[in-house]
Amino acid sequence: MAEANGNQGSPQNGQAADGKQGAQIPGYQVLSKIGAGAQATVYKAKQLSLNRIVAVKVLSKRLSSDGEFVARFFREAQAVAKLNHPNIIQAIDYGEIGGRHYFVTEFVDGYTVQDEITKGKVYSEVDAMSIILQIAKALDHAHGIGLIHRDVKPSNIMVTQDGKAKLADMGLAVATVDLKNAIETSKMYGTPYYISPEQILGKADIDFRADIYSLGATLFHMVTGRRPFTGKNVIEVLEKHLKAPLESPDMVNLDLLPPICRVIEKMMQKEPAKRQANTAQLVHDLESVDFLLEQAADDKKDGMPLGHLSIGQDEGESPAQTGKSAAKAAGKKPSSVVQQPLTAPPGHEVEDIHGPWRPSVLEILLAALLLISIVGNVLQWMKIL
Repeated sequence: MAEANGNQGSPQNGQAADGKQGAQIPGYQVLSKIGAGAQATVYKAKQLSLNRIVAVKVLSKRLSSDGEFVARFFREAQAVAKLNHPNIIQAIDYGEIGGRHYFVTEFVDGYTVQDEITKGKVYSEVDAMSIILQIAKALDHAHGIGLIHRDVKPSNIMVTQDGKAKLADMGLAVATVDLKNAIETSKMYGTPYYISPEQILGKADIDFRADIYSLGATLFHMVTGRRPFTGKNVIEVLEKHLKAPLESPDMVNLDLLPPICRVIEKMMQKEPAKRQANTAQLVHDLESVDFLLEQAADDKKDGMPLGHLSIGQDEGESPAQTGKSAAKAAGKKPSSVVQQPLTAPPGHEVEDIHGPWRPSVLEILLAALLLISIVGNVLQWMKIL
């Protein structure tokens, strides 16, 4: 919960979070308004008992009288309270005073990924991977205790001033054991531009792979500067999530390398069975891509050709074929060079990166001996004739 520019008002100590005199939030000194939405207003405050800065989310007066929204608000507090991970915004307190419900979390001095995208930023592969890998680890932690976020998107990813990414807004999170109860007729949870196909269909068997899809859509947006699917209205966008093929990221941003494109395409498969089986596997894939990108950056600094980078090619397709098909799809000239393999980090299987091949002295000698042998055999055969 980052502090927004141009704070709107500064409620007095102990003043109600809506800026009016009345009910107070015991134990907190409200300092300034961070932001406001249709559902809640968020304030920067000081927790007096521990003398620390926190964020206080106060449900709107209208929704405080809505039993369903109050239950969802309370569920968010409970969900976050179960989580203890450096890449998830931590819960501190929850309460109700004067008919207004509030939720206290750690204060994050930073910005959201959406803030940067709105400014027109297109993330570099390395920067995007740093953020997405941290969020994938946060999701892996949440999934490990049976919680599905269900609303992963750029505005729910915060980044601190020192580059630490934190997953926010667990308001749609639901335990897998309660998932069937969360699926209601005509109810669809999630954000249209990043929602998974199974969420759109309101399926009762949604699992952790829905978050993988949404994280993939977020990564697509970060590195291309464009949402995966767009349309004239929400319905058209949702239909594309269900039916339209995903445009390869490197057809939108021609500078993208194959590894990151492959992992995005796998994350955003329409059938959950074709995505990563779980978030632990996703973390493994992302770490492999991150390693490849770092190696490519080092090679570029050293003036070496990048050649082909690949990860997760289709069954029966060689790395070279993958590189050529990806280059052809993006309108690029396929690389014809062959590179020496890189050494993968411990515990990670990484496809080879190929560059210019140069024969060693031993290989030249062996080739010469083989040629002499062949010529000798041919001469001996001619004599016999």
